[in-house]
Amino acid sequence: MDQILTDVCEAGDINDFYLLNPDLERIDEIPFVDTPLHIAASAGKTQLAIEILSLKPSFGRKLNSEGLSPLHSALKKGHVETAKRLIKHDPELIRVRGRERITPLHYVAETENINLLGEFLYACPASIKDLTISGETALHVAVKTSKLNCVLVLLGWLQRTNNREILKLKDENGDTVLHIAVSTNQLQIVKLLIKNMKNINEKNMQGLTALDIAMGPPDEQNREMKRLLRSSGASTTSSLKTDVLLSDFLGSKETISEKFVKYDVNLRKGLSNDVRNALLVVAILIATATYQALLSPPGDVTQGDGSTTTTAGGGGRPGTVVLPKKYFNPITYTNTICFVISVGLIIFLVQTSRYSLPLQMSLVFMMLSYMISLLAIFPPGKVAAYAVISSSIVIIYARFLGSMEYVPGLRWLLGYDRLKLQRKVVLSKYAKDEFN
Repeated sequence: MDQILTDVCEAGDINDFYLLNPDLERIDEIPFVDTPLHIAASAGKTQLAIEILSLKPSFGRKLNSEGLSPLHSALKKGHVETAKRLIKHDPELIRVRGRERITPLHYVAETENINLLGEFLYACPASIKDLTISGETALHVAVKTSKLNCVLVLLGWLQRTNNREILKLKDENGDTVLHIAVSTNQLQIVKLLIKNMKNINEKNMQGLTALDIAMGPPDEQNREMKRLLRSSGASTTSSLKTDVLLSDFLGSKETISEKFVKYDVNLRKGLSNDVRNALLVVAILIATATYQALLSPPGDVTQGDGSTTTTAGGGGRPGTVVLPKKYFNPITYTNTICFVISVGLIIFLVQTSRYSLPLQMSLVFMMLSYMISLLAIFPPGKVAAYAVISSSIVIIYARFLGSMEYVPGLRWLLGYDRLKLQRKVVLSKYAKDEFN
């Protein structure tokens, strides 16, 4: 780019820029170049920078010879207001990967400008998932550079947006942010991370947990670190069960539970939202009708005084059905089958998450209520009652294989680690990059 255009961009005069009539297309063809937008942003000439970005949006993603985008350049020179205006015009500029895949969010995470960090997160929430060439998130960067205030902002964002899975991400060394905080003796940050992390016993590529790293040369801060970790449930590698290796898992026989998981994943992925919604509506209607049919069976039930509201014959202990078995049994069998299938389908169709768990539990208890009612009203020889109980257990078991992560106690009871690995393997054929 010639010196005259550089001088005009540094001066920030929009009129002079148009009079010069630069060949922006030619500049855009150069792989690594200081575009007019780079120059204006570096000089803090906000109005000209926005004007150029409007004329040539591709300049916003262009890297110069230093591997910096215009937004990187503005931040590097400390022109905060220019940076704010740029992201207001195009929030996706926050995700532009510069040299070593460092985004503007990574850059801001190692500064003390927590206000700008918050604005970046608000403007482009997905940027929190971006990784550097070393596999580091913005939180990794903030912890490595000991920016406590930035860590507070990032953790607050993850908590409020329910994105705590970011805390599980590991860098190229297999270190989580907790590994890094412990290895650099950042006690305050360790306290914050422990409060927000589900699993504080993740291992890095050396097979070390956070507590293993803390078991270094004893000093006052180190002793406090170990006490804090132990009181929070941290363990050393030697006291943890051996991880399931992918090679061992793939070479082993597929269990019934794992087949359920495979069937669950494949069936779910084959359903469109429209089909899912239609099935839910039909299943809810069937479940409602069949449950009501149990509460008010044909011929009614025997009353406490020995009478009935109908004259269908029979009679017996209070609360039992009056209709003869030859009619009642087939009705109950078919009604029960419809009820179990419809409720099982609802449980299956509801997306598995911690938010759907109360709904799924409600459906399970409704199914239990159906079983108890059936046991109460069914005459001697309760074949149908036992049939619905056994079939219901199978459906509940199969469905909750996908919900174990949110149910305390089920993780170890049903071999959660293997089932989680099975789900990942099956999902791999549908996978799209979520973290970039």
